[in-house]
Amino acid sequence: MHYYYRRFRLDGSWQRVHDKLREKARRKAGKKPTPFATIIDSQSVKTDAPKKGVLMGTTRARKPLAASGT
Repeated sequence: MHYYYRRFRLDGSWQRVHDKLREKARRKAGKKPTPFATIIDSQSVKTDAPKKGVLMGTTRARKPLAASGT
């Protein structure tokens, strides 16, 4: 099984199949076949350098002030 996966990945067949399936799914959902924009959520974007004393590579999620009740 791995032989075929590796062979298809190396010759580009795997990517072509993936692209066609994505386009078909997007058309079925009523969207354009290829995405043209990306939305980035600032609370889940990985940082370049960790803050002093913090070992995690993502930013901390913060509650909006309106939701905190204060």
